[in-house]
Amino acid sequence: MATSHNPRKSGSFRSAVALRLAALGIGFGLALAAMVLLLAPRVAAQQGAVLSGKDIAEMYKPGVVQVETDWTANATVPQWSLPQASVQALEAVATREIKAGTISGSQTDILNAMIQELARNPLQYLIPTDQPDPAVKNPLGVRATGSGFIITPDGYIVTNEHVVAQTDEVNELFVNTLMQQLTDSDVANLQKALNDIVLTEDEKKLYTQAMAAYYSKYAQLSVQPRAVSVQIGIAIPGLPTLPKGIVCDVRKEGEVTPGKDVAVLKIEQTNLPTVPVGDDTKMEVGDKVFVIGFPAAADQAGTANPVGVEPTFTSGDISARKTMAGGWQALQTDADITNGNSGGPAFNEQGQVIGIATFGVPTATAAGINFLVPMSIADQFLNELNIKPQESQLSRQYIQALGDYHAGKCSTALKEFENIKELNPGFPFVQNYITQSSPGGGCVPTSTFPLTYVIVGGVALLVVIIVAAFALMKKKPAPAMAGAGAGATAMQMPTGAGAPPQMQAGYPPAGMPGGAPVMGALPPRSYGSLQCTSGSAAGRRFEVTKAGLLIGRDSAKCQIVLTDDAVSKEHAWVVPLDEGVMLIDRGSTNGVFVNSVDSPKVSKVQLHHGDKIYIGKGTAAFTYLSS
Repeated sequence: MATSHNPRKSGSFRSAVALRLAALGIGFGLALAAMVLLLAPRVAAQQGAVLSGKDIAEMYKPGVVQVETDWTANATVPQWSLPQASVQALEAVATREIKAGTISGSQTDILNAMIQELARNPLQYLIPTDQPDPAVKNPLGVRATGSGFIITPDGYIVTNEHVVAQTDEVNELFVNTLMQQLTDSDVANLQKALNDIVLTEDEKKLYTQAMAAYYSKYAQLSVQPRAVSVQIGIAIPGLPTLPKGIVCDVRKEGEVTPGKDVAVLKIEQTNLPTVPVGDDTKMEVGDKVFVIGFPAAADQAGTANPVGVEPTFTSGDISARKTMAGGWQALQTDADITNGNSGGPAFNEQGQVIGIATFGVPTATAAGINFLVPMSIADQFLNELNIKPQESQLSRQYIQALGDYHAGKCSTALKEFENIKELNPGFPFVQNYITQSSPGGGCVPTSTFPLTYVIVGGVALLVVIIVAAFALMKKKPAPAMAGAGAGATAMQMPTGAGAPPQMQAGYPPAGMPGGAPVMGALPPRSYGSLQCTSGSAAGRRFEVTKAGLLIGRDSAKCQIVLTDDAVSKEHAWVVPLDEGVMLIDRGSTNGVFVNSVDSPKVSKVQLHHGDKIYIGKGTAAFTYLSS
């Protein structure tokens, strides 16, 4: 056989192969990364990743609460009178209009002219008496609502000061409540006195306007101490998440805008869901923000969800930083903020609270101009109380369970949600996910093949490709045979009696000692197999690997997955050890038996060909085959 050797061509060939291997490695690496992303849970844990608005709402709405401040007051207002002088003055106005020809002399026109004049100048005609108005019904009650968010598992909550303060709006609510009581009866009394003359709707409105101006001027309020509570959703099997009111203590208060509009509340609870806190100083114009809260408009719209349970989600961008009259800077945003939304958290794209939804400009021309109190301002109040935001362990478990739920690990998610409910029976929304994760719910199972195996195997193959590429690139071309020059002829292999014996692949040359192959791979060692004869895996055969076979309900860890509830998460392990293939109980509840369920439970025993393995009292059975 004649051969020739060209070092240059050989080197070029190796370089080309190396380049192809490198390209293959890069492509495989990208494919592996894409696979990891596709198989990874949709809801990411807090690792600084950018989250979608949907993820943020789902992960952190349990930690957002509705704050309610109830106020009561006793009102006094002097009874009004319309003395004869006032009546004559009103009649004189009507007479002038008749003479001017603007109205006729009919009773209805005269009455209309008098009511219009009364509405224009009510305090000129309505005179207070020394007697209190008997129509006042005390006590009066009003409620201010807002939002807040839990920052520690033991119940510290951040909200706006104006949600819990006695503001001008609260006083106006009292006056409006009082006026509603009195003006309705005033209109009814006037209609009764007019006998056959029927008031028009416009006349009723004008008369109500006049009475309201009087009550607003002369009403006196004695406001009682406030009662502040939060509404937290609770989970009850078979029912939607329901609100539960919990009384809270106001621990620290700022000032209503333009002051630092922050208040810190405390409820006596444990294992509460929390929201993570971030750094607002890193926010820039154009950054996305997500606001969660309980706007009054949504609560009053006749929705099916109970008030204080399902928060509303809005989003927008940071528009600017505005210096307030108090000298601090607010974050301007175009995210919707309405009444009741105040005090709710504003999140960055990493799912961290960077501000408190506070107020908007209440004009049609200024739509989309809303403001956040930066979290760094709230931190000043928390520091004075020596309170540090702390993530709840249950919140971490909840986020992990959401990830498993969306990854299709339904049974794993179900166990996690049930564990959360066991630690906190009222954890919001968890009952919904327990229902969805249960068989027949909305959770769609996916492949149980562990993502870890995909990653480890893929990385190992990638390393092999890279090493092979580098080895080929660094390998030097073989030197030409001695004595062969540029014009050397091809080397002629010797033949004849003195030639070395020819070799066949895998075997020593004829006449050479030894019986073992010198080329070709040895067959892999066999550790036997398990044949499942009964149970949820009946009919399947599993090869015992060097790492062993783990039997149990945990699909993330076990190679043989049994779905029966009598099987523990990690029930038994069949694994090759120095002394042979061993059966090891993994601390199961119902035990492992060999050859008979009536025999004693085994903790560790060597298996022999034909041995019967029983998981529990016959829940599943396997036969060990040594080859």
